[in-house]
Amino acid sequence: MMMLDTGSWVEFFRGTQKGEKVREVISKGQVYTSMISLAELSTWCLKNRLNVEDYLKVVKTSSVVLKLSPDIIKKAGSMNYIQKRDNPTWNMLDSLIYATSRVYKLDLMTDDEHMKGMDGVVEL
Repeated sequence: MMMLDTGSWVEFFRGTQKGEKVREVISKGQVYTSMISLAELSTWCLKNRLNVEDYLKVVKTSSVVLKLSPDIIKKAGSMNYIQKRDNPTWNMLDSLIYATSRVYKLDLMTDDEHMKGMDGVVEL
């Protein structure tokens, strides 16, 4: 079971070589997405003058959207504090997405440099 981060979805929508890897994962089923990625994808769509609803519909029909929970919030807060000590460019959205994958015990597909080498991260 795999969770896709925002960057993975962007690669998928762009139809890049990395996006083909994402397409393969989606075709196998049992794909998940953090609701945080929906907000980030909305911004990406607006920035690129794309129809937000059309793109979010693809995400919602191709994956299970995971809501935030108190456990995710707590884990993300702690993680954000720790990660920012070593990497000042780390941000809370990364913490929320990564914490979601950990709480739900899912691997996370990402091309985010911040997350390389972290537990459960599958590099795109």
